[in-house]
Amino acid sequence: MRDRRGLLVAAAVAAAACGVGVVVAARPWLVVAVVSALLVTFVVAFGRHALGHRRLVRGLLRHSSPATLAGVRVRLTPLRRSVFVAGLARPTIFCDDVLADDLSPSERRAVALHERAHQLSRDPFKMAAVAAVAPIVARVPSGRRWLEMVAARREIAADRYVLREGVPLSAIASALTKVSPVGLSHVAGFSPAADLRLRALLGDDVDTRRRMSWRWATAGVLAAAGICVAVLDHMLPVLSAVCCAG
Repeated sequence: MRDRRGLLVAAAVAAAACGVGVVVAARPWLVVAVVSALLVTFVVAFGRHALGHRRLVRGLLRHSSPATLAGVRVRLTPLRRSVFVAGLARPTIFCDDVLADDLSPSERRAVALHERAHQLSRDPFKMAAVAAVAPIVARVPSGRRWLEMVAARREIAADRYVLREGVPLSAIASALTKVSPVGLSHVAGFSPAADLRLRALLGDDVDTRRRMSWRWATAGVLAAAGICVAVLDHMLPVLSAVCCAG
């Protein structure tokens, strides 16, 4: 049943690709218009998130004070036991002003280095770009799964940075139980994707990438073939006319 479904998907993608190829050959301006519209839509959505993010950071900076957490520079402010990185151009670590008192020295170092990893990777900028397309992508189950995997991939990468710095696995796991999740989709925090992070820390093979099976590879080949055939069908008469004219 799965094989038949894969073949049907490949045939559907190939048929769609052929249709796209025909449109490209017959009405190239239409393709340019559609691509331009999609690009403008993304830029506008990202701009809205960027402005909201900037207002958030400005408010946090006004109501926070500089400090250090396990040797890492942070800004302390009331955040209901959460800690995260915000700021697209200059990522800044914001930490709850009472959270540090509830963490052991190793847990504080785990949290600080985790956020430092987000800071070095400029994850707030990446998450803002993802948040710009999230309203559309989240309409389908596979899109929601992709959004979850993007967040999990950033968190697991930050955890691995902490482990490379010599922090014990137990400190990261115990800190996860004490830090509250962040409800903002365009910031990088310590506790999102906690279940996948714990599995990765425990040695499970957590694959946050979408593997391409042979069915999707076949569909891609057929799609490319369809587009090539359609475009060549349009271009060959033009090339023949140019050659004959020469």
